[in-house]
Amino acid sequence: MPRAAIARDSLFSLFGQRVRPAAGVAVAVFPLETALAGVSLKVTQSTSSVDAIPVFVNANLINAIMPSNVPLGMSVVVTVNSTKSFAYPVQVVNSNPGIFAINSAGIGPGVFLKFNSSNDQPVNSLLNSATRG
Repeated sequence: MPRAAIARDSLFSLFGQRVRPAAGVAVAVFPLETALAGVSLKVTQSTSSVDAIPVFVNANLINAIMPSNVPLGMSVVVTVNSTKSFAYPVQVVNSNPGIFAINSAGIGPGVFLKFNSSNDQPVNSLLNSATRG
């Protein structure tokens, strides 16, 4: 949900404009790094800061992991190739369930996968619902 609290150890999304790069870039190797395609995120409270871990970036979206050692409260600053954004206030909490939306805009039907086999996990829908049990 827009402006919802972000839980420690969760995947969260930031929407914006002209983030970079135009085409999407996803994490391709491990271990995860604190920057991806020139994009990094600092989660800050007072004088302490922790790096969030970007896992996907494109021109309008950043998906990142909120670290487990982030203090509650906080604000997020996005840096793209040394250019910093304004601090954006966020509420970091211990837990807050969330569901990704099919349209990737944070609203509408959620993404729920049906596990048929290791090679077959379609998204549930009105025409392809989960089976009982």
